[in-house]
Amino acid sequence: MYKRVIKNRWILLAVTLIIFTASTIAQVEIHKNLPNIILSGTNGGNIDGSDWESGNLTNKINLIYYVSPSQQKVVQPLLEIIDDKNYPSEMLSTTIIINTKATWIPNSVIVGKVKGKAKEDTTKTYVLDKKEILLKEWSLSEDNPNILLINGKGEVVFIHTDELAEEIENELIDQIELLINKGESK
Repeated sequence: MYKRVIKNRWILLAVTLIIFTASTIAQVEIHKNLPNIILSGTNGGNIDGSDWESGNLTNKINLIYYVSPSQQKVVQPLLEIIDDKNYPSEMLSTTIIINTKATWIPNSVIVGKVKGKAKEDTTKTYVLDKKEILLKEWSLSEDNPNILLINGKGEVVFIHTDELAEEIENELIDQIELLINKGESK
């Protein structure tokens, strides 16, 4: 009887782990709406201190970069390529979400730098994720920059969580232009 109880506990544990793992894998999926997350207070939010809600990323195409402070330089060339295309701001919005927990640099220093950048470039929205909430909830990569493209309906149409390469840049630009040409910014 004792062996059966132990065996049943192991089965229960295995089933629980499978269910838990399945529920936490790939929260962000192609052709599905982006899971709604709110960052506020000590968890993060917009660089001006207001709450940020992913559910508000609708009615235009949204390009999201989720990066650690050290990855910002890696995505800078892609940001410049997208900027050089001069897509209309009423059709395409860019959000840069910075994972401040991924560095030893104090949040106050990061906030100061990002506020300066936000003043220089008002075409982008800057968001802080101070407790890796989006990283965990959306199952993003901690080791690489994450790029998500959301259509006007809030559906994910492009995800990239690996190292950046030129073909990814081209694929992303093709996707943006396809959405704009199809009128999917609304």
